Amino acid sequence: MLLRSDAGAIVEAVELPVERLAALPSGGLFSAFEVRGPLVILGPPLQRRLVELRPPPLVVLGLLVRLLDDLELLHRGGGAHGALNLDGIGLDERGQLVVRPVLHVAQDLSSLADIRAVGAILSALADRTKLEAAGVARASLLLSGLGAGSPRAGFLNARAARQALAVIVRGLRVEETRDSFLAASGVSLPRAPGAFRVRPVEAAAQAAGGASGGRASEA
Repeated sequence: MLLRSDAGAIVEAVELPVERLAALPSGGLFSAFEVRGPLVILGPPLQRRLVELRPPPLVVLGLLVRLLDDLELLHRGGGAHGALNLDGIGLDERGQLVVRPVLHVAQDLSSLADIRAVGAILSALADRTKLEAAGVARASLLLSGLGAGSPRAGFLNARAARQALAVIVRGLRVEETRDSFLAASGVSLPRAPGAFRVRPVEAAAQAAGGASGGRASEA
């Protein structure tokens, strides 16, 4: 939903149950947010969606490298995103590429669900035909491992997926291609996080129960 903040700016917000507030990561690619009661205030709406940039297949794989790097830190700490979707990936008001939670996706808080979501994002941006045309010889292995077009994902978590991706794209310079494409498009990547800390459920419950009347009003 769109809300009007106390300062009069239009911001994007979503309402989440307590357990989702506790698990939602912030930092790195995962867009910073403010918790106001049951609402997560995400800031101004995305200026452009990633899909609008029409990234070539090797750029998509370079972006996947960074997304899996951030997810690996999250999974390593016992967390999971649970709301990854292409609709939530785009440019914020600073021109940074960010990932915001999308509520219409299944709220499965597991690393495996995150991997399947990554597979759906990849297949939407660059299917097997496009990847193979770009020189990715084992595109089908990558897609099936991420659960794209399959009832199961072969990679159990982001670490396994990242290790496989490193082998599959070896020699393709996907990160350099990504950075060049983003720079030419006026887009930057947020600083890589050092770690993620999952908020305790008790703290999220206190935040939800202690909301004051200073909440943003609907636009």
